[in-house]
Amino acid sequence: KLMLSKGDMLLFCIYFFLIVQVLPRNLYMNGNALWDKSKKWFVIEAICNLVLNIFLGKAFGVTGVLIASNITIFLFNFLGRNRVVFEYYFGKEKKHDYYRAYFKYCAVMSFVIAVSNVMEEVLKFKIILLTLLVVLLSGIMLLCVSYALLFEKSDELLKVKKMFLK
Repeated sequence: KLMLSKGDMLLFCIYFFLIVQVLPRNLYMNGNALWDKSKKWFVIEAICNLVLNIFLGKAFGVTGVLIASNITIFLFNFLGRNRVVFEYYFGKEKKHDYYRAYFKYCAVMSFVIAVSNVMEEVLKFKIILLTLLVVLLSGIMLLCVSYALLFEKSDELLKVKKMFLK
């Protein structure tokens, strides 16, 4: 039996996804000395995280703490600090293209996660590692096919095709 529910495990996955997906942005922010311009977002995130953790943690336990952390990371770390990077480095006109592509990537990831979850429920092999291997490999294949179909005519995919077909 698991210590946490499947919902809590999903919230942990979302938490780690949110933390990892801001790392490239942090390189631009730190490499261009934008910390000073974004420090208010650090403070706001910390205060809101603390307040939400107290209220949601008391109301829902671990689930509330995970929800509070995910909300504050998305609103203040992702949206808030992205605003600074686009305002002072990339330019505001590129922001919409970035978010459009980002949410396409998120849609593909959500689809693959949902299919993988259903497959894991259906494929209950006696050997757990076999189930994990089948779900992992099919998830990777589905991810590649989904990205290829969704971004078939995008500039990014055309650049990658040129790079590999030289």
